[in-house]
Amino acid sequence: MLLVGAKVLATPIAVLTNAVIARYLGPADYSYVYLATTYTTFGMLFVIFGQSGALPALVAVDRDNAGKYLGTALAWRAALGVAVYATLALGCWAFGYDTRFQYALALVFSGLLMMNLAAACLEVIRGFERTDVDALTNVGTPLLTAALTIPIVLLGGRLLAVLTVALVVQATSLIVVSRFLRPVGVGALEATLDTVQLLLKKGYPFLFFSGALALQTTVDAAFLSKLSPPEVVGWHAAANKLIGLVVFPASALVTALYPVLCRLFVEDARSFLETTRATVQTAVVLMVPIAMCCGLFPEAGVLVLGEEGYAPIVDNLRVMAAFVFLVYVSMPLGIAVLAAGRARAWSAVQGLCVVVSLVLDPILVRLFQASHGNGGLGICWARVASEVLMLVAGLILLPRGVLVAGMVGPVGKALLGGVAMAGLGWLLARHSFLWVAPLTLVVYVGVLWATGGLNREQLAFLKGAASRRRKLPRSS
Repeated sequence: MLLVGAKVLATPIAVLTNAVIARYLGPADYSYVYLATTYTTFGMLFVIFGQSGALPALVAVDRDNAGKYLGTALAWRAALGVAVYATLALGCWAFGYDTRFQYALALVFSGLLMMNLAAACLEVIRGFERTDVDALTNVGTPLLTAALTIPIVLLGGRLLAVLTVALVVQATSLIVVSRFLRPVGVGALEATLDTVQLLLKKGYPFLFFSGALALQTTVDAAFLSKLSPPEVVGWHAAANKLIGLVVFPASALVTALYPVLCRLFVEDARSFLETTRATVQTAVVLMVPIAMCCGLFPEAGVLVLGEEGYAPIVDNLRVMAAFVFLVYVSMPLGIAVLAAGRARAWSAVQGLCVVVSLVLDPILVRLFQASHGNGGLGICWARVASEVLMLVAGLILLPRGVLVAGMVGPVGKALLGGVAMAGLGWLLARHSFLWVAPLTLVVYVGVLWATGGLNREQLAFLKGAASRRRKLPRSS
């Protein structure tokens, strides 16, 4: 809840910053940011090598060696970063990307490397079941980004200036986060070959999962960049950015609870089931109004980004509302599957999603580019198909005992509130969303309140689970 609350505070700032950047750079230049970020994110998989899942889990049950885990992770990421960047730059040169894109790639890669070094620190801190530092970072980074980026863009700064600011912000974030390590309880940093082997062993299932996820995004970007004009790529990038912001509450929820679930799966099976159940129900309560607003009021995204350059993203956001609906359920299911030690199976499912993109992307991008002048819609529908697959697989792989008949009531009440939102939004469709959207949210909350769908005990349980400080068993 602390991480979700931090994102609620930070989201308007991030939306404002991205809106200013998108407006002043335009769809074509914004596509450079999207492509460079997508390719870099894929390269970063080998830099991180699944440690984002392994580090919190290892520290959660062996806090005495936190300094050794972190020191080894930082050394690995710094060393691999050089090799991965060289490979990406050479690959982009071979595929004909111009010099300006290479500059953008260098700045984006450097910024994301700084971010992932800071992320290693946060992952270890999260292993202590501390979310306050993570929350502080999630608020402070957007604030600093806005304070530096918006004036530079308004004064005429272009693509490379914006990316340079992002690099400075991420380097600053790394410095700040590192100051919290010792107070949290992380000992002296050290790097050992034995720990490298342990991190590789624990991390490779997560590498496969995150690798498949990033590969799917890379496949989407590659097909779209080759089959559609740059402005279409820019539209897709802008819509993707907005969807990423609204999906973050679910991501924050499962990120905070992952080390807790890892511990409970070993120590207390009953609490594991209860916590997972409460997480799914809370995710549904959050998901319904967010997904409904994406589908009912996509004009809000155009208002933020600018109608002149981004009007077509209305269609992208409507399709992605279905994606939001699905991902808010599949994410808590997936994190429970991972905590239960079924990372290989979950990674295999994510790999099948890459196959879905490889098959559907070239067909759907061409189809929607020809019929709507917006090939990005094809990518959106392919992502929806992939998420259906993830949801079904999550239900199959979920440990027995999580899904019980008692969940039908709370979930049904949230869906009933969504139906009320949709009905009111349809009746008032001709009026301005500026007042209709808040009214539909009031109706949603009112329905939950009237039907007893606002479960205070559930939220209190989650808060307690995320803040427990019980003495943990030491690894042998």
